[in-house]
Amino acid sequence: MRLLPALILPNYELWCYNISMKKNLPSNKPPKAASGDSAESELFKVELNKRIIEHLPIGIFIVNQAGVIEYVNQAMINISATPKEKMIGFNLITSPTYQKIGLDTLIKKAIAEKKPFKTDIIKYESLFGKKETSRLFTGIPLLDTAGNFSKLLLTIDDQTEIQNKNEELQKINELMVGRELKMIELKQEIARLKELYGKRSNGFNE
Repeated sequence: MRLLPALILPNYELWCYNISMKKNLPSNKPPKAASGDSAESELFKVELNKRIIEHLPIGIFIVNQAGVIEYVNQAMINISATPKEKMIGFNLITSPTYQKIGLDTLIKKAIAEKKPFKTDIIKYESLFGKKETSRLFTGIPLLDTAGNFSKLLLTIDDQTEIQNKNEELQKINELMVGRELKMIELKQEIARLKELYGKRSNGFNE
């Protein structure tokens, strides 16, 4: 079972992410205050978890039931080339760019049915930053202990570099195949000309 680290939202609620969704997630209530060394240890864990999520190499949105972004990490800011202030509070369901690629429907379905989704690689241009990237979207509903929907974890994996390399390799492959076909055609033409020349030579000898 693969677990994402706990995430500290702006209001310092503690989320435990269960990717497989085989078990209910822990409560979204903040951890109870402890005393002495325990309190210091808990605060250290909270801060560490916050830093881990903030510096993950994939983009992360935390979205509420209405489709509004409540949290965004630094990787997502870089991928979209959009300031954090423009993304927090933005509704993804009503976003024209998300509607264009059908993500609004996937998000609404994940919220309503509490089921995760994953897309193929999609070429996408960010609404505000106008940055073109190839993205892999994954949506994971976060449930409380009662099994009710609480938030949606939306991860965005930037596949642009890999996709560009794949496209370059495809072009090289097509070029090599094209050259090979041309060589075959050339050999066939040479053989045809040799055969024609041979027939003409035999005619002259007669």
